[in-house]
Amino acid sequence: MIWRLGGKTGMPGTRGEPLCILLVDDDEAVRSLTRLILEHEGWSVTEAGCRVEALARAAESPVPFDVLVIDLYLPDCTG
Repeated sequence: MIWRLGGKTGMPGTRGEPLCILLVDDDEAVRSLTRLILEHEGWSVTEAGCRVEALARAAESPVPFDVLVIDLYLPDCTG
């Protein structure tokens, strides 16, 4: 599978620079399992458990995220 995200092309982890994902889910078990799967596939994953934490992670990140994986039903979000 070839990924074309944020101007980067290739498979995650093959260029020595994994693509970065911000993973946002309030369910810690789902977040942990998803992180394990994505990291196994070569992604660099940053986790957040809520909207406020996700915004903080995005603001403090030295590089922009290539992909956002977000739970559609976060309790602190209305849309």
